[in-house]
Amino acid sequence: MIQTILGAVLCCAPLILIFTFQDKLRGLLRISAFMICAHLAATVITQAFHIFSYGVVLGIHAIIAVVCVAIFIRREKYFSGIKFSWLVLLVAIVVGFELSSVHYFYKGIVSDIGGLNAVSRDFYPYPHYSDEWVGVSLVNYSINEGSLPLVNSLWKNEPYPNGLAFFHSIVSEFFLLLNISPLMGWSLFAVVNGLMISFLIFLILKSNGISDFSSAAAALSVPLIVNGVNLSGIWFFVPHIFAFSIFLLSLVSFSKKEFKAGIIQSLVCIGFYPPIIVFVAPTLLAYIFSNKVSKYYALLICLAAAVITLLLSLVLGFSNALSLAVSWIVRPNLDGGIISMSPWVVIPVLLLPFAAYGIYELYKKKLYTVLVPVLIGIFFWILYSFIQDVFIIDKSRVVAMGAILLMIPAGFGIEALLRCLRTSKQLPHNLKIALFFEFAVVTVFLVSAFFYPVSNSWSKFVLNVRTEEGTIEYISAAPITRYLSQDDMKLFEGISGKVFLSHPWKGLVIGAATGNYPLDSKSSTLTNRFVRYYDFMKGSCQVKTALAKDFSVDYVYGAPFECDGFEKLGQSKENQHLYKFVF
Repeated sequence: MIQTILGAVLCCAPLILIFTFQDKLRGLLRISAFMICAHLAATVITQAFHIFSYGVVLGIHAIIAVVCVAIFIRREKYFSGIKFSWLVLLVAIVVGFELSSVHYFYKGIVSDIGGLNAVSRDFYPYPHYSDEWVGVSLVNYSINEGSLPLVNSLWKNEPYPNGLAFFHSIVSEFFLLLNISPLMGWSLFAVVNGLMISFLIFLILKSNGISDFSSAAAALSVPLIVNGVNLSGIWFFVPHIFAFSIFLLSLVSFSKKEFKAGIIQSLVCIGFYPPIIVFVAPTLLAYIFSNKVSKYYALLICLAAAVITLLLSLVLGFSNALSLAVSWIVRPNLDGGIISMSPWVVIPVLLLPFAAYGIYELYKKKLYTVLVPVLIGIFFWILYSFIQDVFIIDKSRVVAMGAILLMIPAGFGIEALLRCLRTSKQLPHNLKIALFFEFAVVTVFLVSAFFYPVSNSWSKFVLNVRTEEGTIEYISAAPITRYLSQDDMKLFEGISGKVFLSHPWKGLVIGAATGNYPLDSKSSTLTNRFVRYYDFMKGSCQVKTALAKDFSVDYVYGAPFECDGFEKLGQSKENQHLYKFVF
């Protein structure tokens, strides 16, 4: 606990410099850009030279903290100018409560080894999404080995060109500095990141002249966007959502005309998740042309982009970087069909008219830097409703980001309605009606928080796959999962670095949680497909033995069977049996 508190203090120490700025928000934007760069540079450099350890990282950030305090002491301070808003506090409490309930006291449908099941106020501190489990594995590798996460940590740490290495690298530094286990702390990071995204929506709207109430209403609407297996939003701590939060921060910077901070944040978020360039590049162009940025800054952007590209190439290797770039531009859809994600299912239907009118407001006010990414999100959403191939960024990611971006024009739409109510001369008691509307909206958000999530709309995401016999529909699984159980952890206690075969989901979660190597794992950022679990289980004892010998299997964990050479060690409440191969 002491190390966690110390790490948090060191992480937050640069924020003391906010009080050296008269405009606190501008100070926050500049300092946040510095903090992101400092953390990323410290992590990548120490991991590249294999000196990444708690003592080294602590020392680096202790030096940074001391320098920041020294600057604070020497500069003039401005303690005034901070205005308290009860609506900001309301957003923090409601959104924090809603996101925490998903991870720590969830009531609803979950996916587990047996299919779909209902739970009530169930505590589950582990990750849910497959990419989160891969993140746990790669972050553990970086912490334990002190190296960049450029391996398949689910398979004997073999070299692997991880295009998301910067994300896993910086996250490993956070976990190391805060002394938090990635397995137990991943969900906490998801809550914090989701809360930050809601707060950034609030700041974007406030920076563009929207009132506290309308900004808060839009921010409170973010958790109401549906999350699903095929729509990974703020419930999950994954690379594209973390990078998206940095992108939203850059929109705040651009809205406040903090161009340098915005550029840094934009380029960094590309490093964390390269496909987000579909949002970043048009936004930068919109800002440059609408604000008449000098050629010097345009050249600076190109130079910075070249440096980022060079760093990625050096980290991944030039040939790997090129092949990854080509594969990201156009690639087949791994789902095998088109998933229906209607806007009125993803977003609360009452918000759609506000978002539609808000887009007009953004255009009328010539706020192109905010309007362009919103339109990019809509464009890809429409495109992927008809086209199966993937262009740079896949559907589940771009729709999740596009839906959140639509909360910005929704805030403008809500503001327009309130303005109409307050200024209407034809409507009797117009001010009272406006006040009642605000009270009703706050009440709805407060009440719905106790029933969060308010619906299982993820079940309406249907995958349509065309075959020779016709179109087959597949219903989505629940996004909240329960694939790792306490029995799994007990059975694998003391087992590490061993090859095992199990159900693909079990292979992923147990491999990430215990440091073992699954022969078959759930499709994700890292995927093992050496031996299919179901093929093994269908095979005869002779086939099982041959496969176990050929692939040096140490353990099998799954449905019960009886074969010579497989010694049963125990079983779980889910009727998963652990066998040791003793030949």
